[in-house]
Amino acid sequence: MATFEMDCVVVKIMDTETFPSGFSKRNIVVKTEERYPQDILVEFLKDNAKLVEPLKEGTRIKLSFDLRGREYNGRYFVSVTGWKVANLDAVEGAEQDASTSEPVASVLPPEVDIEDDENLPF
Repeated sequence: MATFEMDCVVVKIMDTETFPSGFSKRNIVVKTEERYPQDILVEFLKDNAKLVEPLKEGTRIKLSFDLRGREYNGRYFVSVTGWKVANLDAVEGAEQDASTSEPVASVLPPEVDIEDDENLPF
């Protein structure tokens, strides 16, 4: 099975569908970040449906997914099945917080002169 990753924005989050057999899935629509953006329906099946819960519409994510294909009555279908989501907005926010924090102080005490070998204790 082919595995892919892409950066995208969550456009729509749909409700979880549960079938009489006990099978469940949750769909989202994402918009690709490229010259000609595309809206793509992504399925999250069974236990992976819970990956959608923390997402909100408009959130930038890195989506890991598989492409699945099948034939039915002479017609061919392709589905995009998500299995991992990383919130890019949260990662960028953490990077900005780290870049605006105070610089780390030097580990050497200020009175030690590392250029003068005679002051070293050994």
